[in-house]
Amino acid sequence: MILDSLITVVEKSARGKRIKDVRAGLGYTAVLLDNNSCGLAYTFRNELGPCCSAFGRAGEIKGIDCTEAIKWSKSRNLVQSAIGVATINALLQNRVKEYECDNVFKVLDIGVNDVLGVIGDFKPLTNGRGKSAKKMYVFERKTSNTDNYYPDHSISEHLPKCDIVVITSTSIINKTFDNIIEYCKGARKVAMVGATTPLCTEVFSKYKIDILAGVLVLNPIKLLDIVSQGGGTKHFDNNVKQIYIDMGNM
Repeated sequence: MILDSLITVVEKSARGKRIKDVRAGLGYTAVLLDNNSCGLAYTFRNELGPCCSAFGRAGEIKGIDCTEAIKWSKSRNLVQSAIGVATINALLQNRVKEYECDNVFKVLDIGVNDVLGVIGDFKPLTNGRGKSAKKMYVFERKTSNTDNYYPDHSISEHLPKCDIVVITSTSIINKTFDNIIEYCKGARKVAMVGATTPLCTEVFSKYKIDILAGVLVLNPIKLLDIVSQGGGTKHFDNNVKQIYIDMGNM
């Protein structure tokens, strides 16, 4: 399980650090550590169930030791898992040294003979560069009659056909990544994309991931305000730096 590998990488740096603040917003969850590093993870607000309490430990999270919080990433409770993944991302922030700042979708080498697979609906890709592919499969849980959109249960049928695959990093939170990556073995290039992306080359290189695209948090306090007010990526502005790491060039 990829989360076991990520936990192993950060557990040493987690020792002695605690959660200073946490915001479980409508779009994202943000975790601020006591060393002022901040990490993000997607909030699955539509999959939290009808109960008015999404997480039983609400009000008790500040001060939690990071060695405990990173293990929450493995929880089936999607709020708890998001907090865990955001904590992992906060711990990884200071490890990132080499990266590019261009839009990752601009650098995907999508040719006219390529079959493109997209896990998650990335409109800048599916409405832009993705259209240059010979065929595009967009896999989503919510059903759609739109051309190129397929239900996620058809991943096993169509993803092995794809030359280039873009995977939403929310798949780490909902525990679908380990299954998805098994169908990418024939792909020429695989990219993990989104603010949830753990920027950890040593783990993802073992899964044959070529590109990691995520964010570095530049203004943690402002970002926490945005997240707690229901903001998403279009509201982050210059409070984060959108980056990608091309592991083929390392």
